[in-house]
Amino acid sequence: MFTPNMRSALIALIAATAFGATGCMTTQKSFGDEVSDVAKEWKAGEKKVNSGEELIKDGNKLVKKGNTQIKDGEAEERKAQRAFDDATAQYDAAVLGMGAATSPEQAESEAERIKSLDKDVKKTKSALQDAKDKQKKGKKNLSNGEAKIKKGEALLKKGEAQMKQVKEEYKNLTP
Repeated sequence: MFTPNMRSALIALIAATAFGATGCMTTQKSFGDEVSDVAKEWKAGEKKVNSGEELIKDGNKLVKKGNTQIKDGEAEERKAQRAFDDATAQYDAAVLGMGAATSPEQAESEAERIKSLDKDVKKTKSALQDAKDKQKKGKKNLSNGEAKIKKGEALLKKGEAQMKQVKEEYKNLTP
């Protein structure tokens, strides 16, 4: 009775009618729900803005700390380098002058002086390394601070854009 083409058309018609009927059964959001959704989106944007501002604030602190560490480390390095150079020169001079002792007491005194100067060289070398480490730490804090600022600025812009978009959506809501 029905040809295969007619049968396919009938099945398609029934399916479309059934699908259309279920599609019409979905409920539309109420005005209150829409306003609530907009408020949630606004708060999410606001949260991004606040997080961005906090990251920028923390980043600025790290940048300031890093710059201070670098500046102080450079000053300490100059001071430690002078002390190291002086201690090394005194040690070298003492070693060159060694052997002029004419008594066991003088030889012991020379040995003690060389030991003391050797400690001074090691101490100033350590201070020099500490100054360089301080600068290295300062550069790391500076870099981390700049990264936080960049991330914070991006988050701030993203939050502001979201809030602007939500504001436009709110203007277009109708009860």
